[in-house]
Amino acid sequence: MPVTDSPVETAFTSTVYNSGSNERSPMCQPCTDQTMPCNPGYICFPNSTVSNPTDGIMGYICPAGYYCPAGALEEIPCPIGSYSSITGASECMLCPPGYYCSATGQQSPTGPCNAGYFCTSGSQSPTPVDGACPQGHYCPTGSASSIPCPAGTVNPVSHGTSVTDCVPCPGGYYCSTAGLTSPTGHCNAGYFCTSGSQSPTPVDGACPEGHYCPPGSALAIPCPVGTMNPVRHGTSVSDCRPCQAGYNCETVGVGQPDPVPSAFSCTGKQPGLYADPADCSMFNECVLGHPVYHRPCAPGGTVYDPARQECRWPYEVSGPCRAYTLPASRTEPFSCAGKAPGHYPDPASCSRYYQCTLLSSAPFHRDCPPGGLVFDAGRQYCTWPWSVAGPCGNYGQ
Repeated sequence: MPVTDSPVETAFTSTVYNSGSNERSPMCQPCTDQTMPCNPGYICFPNSTVSNPTDGIMGYICPAGYYCPAGALEEIPCPIGSYSSITGASECMLCPPGYYCSATGQQSPTGPCNAGYFCTSGSQSPTPVDGACPQGHYCPTGSASSIPCPAGTVNPVSHGTSVTDCVPCPGGYYCSTAGLTSPTGHCNAGYFCTSGSQSPTPVDGACPEGHYCPPGSALAIPCPVGTMNPVRHGTSVSDCRPCQAGYNCETVGVGQPDPVPSAFSCTGKQPGLYADPADCSMFNECVLGHPVYHRPCAPGGTVYDPARQECRWPYEVSGPCRAYTLPASRTEPFSCAGKAPGHYPDPASCSRYYQCTLLSSAPFHRDCPPGGLVFDAGRQYCTWPWSVAGPCGNYGQ
């Protein structure tokens, strides 16, 4: 009897005729009942004889916006958060960072992430709940991640959209790193921090002469009238010292004061030191007929003695500057007897000292150089009062 063809046999077998019986028999009997899944990226109809049909009769290639795994009976739309821009896809691609895919079956992302947010891979919304731009950062349109505010700025609020939302660090503070929500800390004492500072000791913020800068200073504070500060990095008003005698501190912020003008003239005078006719505590130095220095005697009541060309107590000099008033503190005469060679403080004057030698028990009575210096017994020389401890100095005060 003839073999009845079935649809499966027709699709997957071939037959030949038997000349003796005029009957057909299978050419490849083992393949009669064998079926294979359709290729990934394709849809095969039940009568398809190929695994990757494209003619629409046997099947078709998977369209864009969909994916077709191996053996799929129909195309599957790409889920929310993904897309497929090509035909023949076996799987969808996640929405790229900075974009969102809000619907199924998309051939391309819906659009960029909103400003003030960032969209990671696979985002489904332009304003994802877990993508709000955090404090200390900003997120322009299409951001894949938040961008930290640069050093020297802060951003105390979320949802920043541009670098302009990062405000400069306030004066008196510094912001040393990126991504800050508040300043790192106060400016160091001895410095001032203008808006936008990145360091507690900015190079251009060293407290200048004639000023002082407590911790957290936004600007240097000038020393008051009548005071001076000849060094930098002052930290408090106590660094503003009383103005030296004979110098002008009639304005605020004096660093290196100018000498008070004098009516004294060096015209016709030999080089040397001369008393100031208007002030017994001052003297002048003439060089080649011109005044070079106008300086004061050491503090404590000394006056200039033209005869010795040095500053002495008023009772030791002659002329109009002589006075018979003795210093307030008077001690017994100093003697070098039993003392090693060296320098010894004068208990009656901070600006004077005694020198003992091996030649005699009588000391040499010396003055510190003029200008306000005092004798430091520990270091054995004259120096500024603010570097000396004890009754003759104010170090640490």
